[in-house]
Amino acid sequence: MSDLPLSQCLPEAFSLTDRILGGMVGLLIGDACGVPVEFSSREERNRDPVRDLRGFGTHAQPIGHWSDDGSLALAHVAAFLESEGWKPEAHMREFSAWFEKGRHSASGHVFDVGESTSRAILRHLSGSPWFACGCRGVFDNGNGSLMRILPVSLWAWQESPAERERIISEASALTHAHRRSELTCVVYAELCASMLEGSSLRSALYSALDHTQPLRQEKEWAELTAVICDDLFQKPKQDIRSTGYVISCLEAALWCLDRHDTFTECILEAVNLGGDTDTTAAVCGGLAGIRCGFSGLPGSWRDALPRQAYLRDLIQDFAMLIQQNLHKGNTP
Repeated sequence: MSDLPLSQCLPEAFSLTDRILGGMVGLLIGDACGVPVEFSSREERNRDPVRDLRGFGTHAQPIGHWSDDGSLALAHVAAFLESEGWKPEAHMREFSAWFEKGRHSASGHVFDVGESTSRAILRHLSGSPWFACGCRGVFDNGNGSLMRILPVSLWAWQESPAERERIISEASALTHAHRRSELTCVVYAELCASMLEGSSLRSALYSALDHTQPLRQEKEWAELTAVICDDLFQKPKQDIRSTGYVISCLEAALWCLDRHDTFTECILEAVNLGGDTDTTAAVCGGLAGIRCGFSGLPGSWRDALPRQAYLRDLIQDFAMLIQQNLHKGNTP
C-alpha cells in the first residue's frame, strides 16, 4: 500500500472519478465535523457555532475521526471490491467485521452505533441470513441506512431506475427494512445518480420525481412528500428538524445543500443545526462532495482524516471498479 495521502492523488476536476471520490470523502468529512458536537441542541450551536473541524467533545475522538456513518459506508465499498456484483451477504459480513473488530473505523474501535443497526448485525452474527436481519417496525425509521447508502448509490448509478430501486431497497433493509427507510434511500440514490452527471440539486430533485413515479402509489410515499417538493427550500430554519428520523435527516441535508454553494458552508450549516449532527452532515457531505468533486473539497479537512493511505487506496479502487463497469458497457 502506498504512503501517498489523499491530497497527492487529485483526479481531473469534475470527472466521474473526481465526483465519486468527492462524494465518499465528503461523507467522511461531514461525519467527522459533526462527531464532536453530536446530540448538542440548536441553542448550544447558536451560542458556540462550529466554524472548523474540531476534536474530542461528545465522543472524545481526535480531530477528523469519522463515526459509524463513515465506517459502514466504507464497509459497503470493501464488500463491492471483494465480491462481484451486488451480494448483500458480503455487505453484512463487512458490517459485522466493523462491529466486532473495528474494521473500517478511524481508530480501530467502535465508539458509536445505532440501536436498529446493532440489532440487525447481532442477528447476522447469530446466524440469520441478510434478508432476515433488518428491523422492520415503524419506530425503526432512524437514519442508519441513509447515512451509509452513498456507495451503493454510486455503484448502481447506471442501472435502470427500477433495478436501482431494488438494489437500494435491499441495501437499506440490511439494517432498516421498513419501507419508509427504503424509499428515503431510493430518493437519495436518485439524487446521487443525477448529480454524478452534473445536475444541480433542484434538477436532480425533478429527475428523482420522474424516476420514482411508479412508487408514488405506495402508502409510505406520502411520508416523503414534504421532502420531494420545491416547498422544502422555502422553509425557514426553525421548521427544519435535524433529528435521527430518516426523513427529517434527508430534509435537513437537502435544505443545507440548497442554501450554500461551497462544501464548507454546507457542512457547517448542517452541523450547526444541532441534533444528529454527524449524520446530517454526512448525508449532506456526500451530495456536496459529488457536486464540488474531490478537487473542490477543502484541503485541510481532507488532510485531517486519519488512515490516509487506506482511504486513498480503497476509494480509488472503488472509483476504478465503477469506471471499469461503465467502460465494459455493462451496468455495475
